[in-house]
Amino acid sequence: MGKGALLNLDGAARFYGEGENRVDALLSTDLTVEEGEFICVAGPSGSGKTTLLNLSGLLDLPSSGRVLVLGRDSGALSKGARASLRRELVGFVFQAHNLLPVLTARENVEYSMLVRGLGAKERSERAQSALTSVGLLGKEDKFPRELSGGEQQRVAVARAIAPGTPLVIADEPTANLDSVTGKALMSLLYELKEREGMTFIFSSHDPMVMECAERVITLHDGSIVKDNTK
Repeated sequence: MGKGALLNLDGAARFYGEGENRVDALLSTDLTVEEGEFICVAGPSGSGKTTLLNLSGLLDLPSSGRVLVLGRDSGALSKGARASLRRELVGFVFQAHNLLPVLTARENVEYSMLVRGLGAKERSERAQSALTSVGLLGKEDKFPRELSGGEQQRVAVARAIAPGTPLVIADEPTANLDSVTGKALMSLLYELKEREGMTFIFSSHDPMVMECAERVITLHDGSIVKDNTK
């Protein structure tokens, strides 16, 4: 795909509850993400980082405003159509890994492509390539319980990148990795961005991740207070 706007938040806000119990997780936000960007969303706990990522990844809908993906208003789509768009366009790396315990590392990665309808041969090849690229060669047939927390995190990253979706959203991708492995992971993701034109949006407290990012968006109390492009 050529360069262009992949994601637009147009006055998007998210609140929970009503009246005195209302919590404004994200205030009215305008944000444009271009194809091929490498972005870190920073800010203290409770600043709205996860809410912003959930809206960007179509996991949640805004309470007001719009979230457009490739110009399509996600709020105007049916639940099924929105899920299909999410499968087609977005890969996720969650802090909790969310690996299926009864599947091996390879099977966890392949499953992300099975639900997208990829054939068995392509699933196998992509899974092997992704696992090798994150340093898990030889551990493809291990179950999550047989892997360390850092290795499970790398399986989660492999699962996100294997389908070749144009957008990958990662919540604290280096949280369970040592500094050397974390830096190697960020280098790998940046290489994918350069080679495949993939777009990455991270949330992170890690200074190393912020240093690797080409654009740092800082949130505070539900609002963007800084948006710096290097």
